[in-house]
Amino acid sequence: MDLEDLFSLGSHDDPTIDRRGGKTSLDREVATPAMLAEFANLIGPLGRMVFWNAATDQHAYLPDGGLWAPQRRAVGLSLAHIAARRTSVATPGAALVKMPTGTGKTGVIATLACAVPSIRRTLVITPRKALVDQMLRDLHTRLWSRFDAIYDGTSVRPRLADDPSPGASVRNGPVRRLLPSDAEALAAIDDERLVVVGTFAALEQILRPDRPAHKLTGRRPVGPEAIPPDNGRGADIDEDARQALLAKLRAFDLVIVDESHYEPAFVWSQ
Repeated sequence: MDLEDLFSLGSHDDPTIDRRGGKTSLDREVATPAMLAEFANLIGPLGRMVFWNAATDQHAYLPDGGLWAPQRRAVGLSLAHIAARRTSVATPGAALVKMPTGTGKTGVIATLACAVPSIRRTLVITPRKALVDQMLRDLHTRLWSRFDAIYDGTSVRPRLADDPSPGASVRNGPVRRLLPSDAEALAAIDDERLVVVGTFAALEQILRPDRPAHKLTGRRPVGPEAIPPDNGRGADIDEDARQALLAKLRAFDLVIVDESHYEPAFVWSQ
């Protein structure tokens, strides 16, 4: 897949698999030589992975053992945006990936977070704890088991006999949960690759942003209205640990917001 494939209309009857799978909105002006080189650096290693090549090898929109055409196109668009952000100060903001239910957004998240070598540290934010539990399993084992693979904290590789079973809950595995009560332990992780999954509420406890007046009432939140700590004991986060984790999170390569249609909610949008 190259940038010209992403500039195409994404028609379902295009004879080229890389040009099928949905429309994209991408400005040709961002396609500078530096951006093109960075895009090739980001997407190139995927070309050595079976799950990525399945669609083109089988010339199939919905291949066996690999990402579907819409998933590949969404990954390509996301990497194009990252390449533009990395090579131009004039490319602010976020990229939006909008996919119908059932077209595989988890596969897109997993590929970006786990399979691109130059994206080493990723934060995935999702609205509810139940979705965090699901995402932890998907990014480590369950999603990758569809391709007879697993994410082991270093790379996506073929499954081995002694690997955790698909969907297994692995405490302190290669995909970590964002808990303010674990701030010290998370800040101390020095692994080259790190994928962290948490809720908006957990991230807010760490960031502690100034909460502006409500758009409708004009009221400002006060202490008793703050989100309670997540550890169930009522203790606040150690400030040194919070600051250390905050510094680590600010150095992450990528932030992915799952279920982003919730973002207009007042607190989360801050």
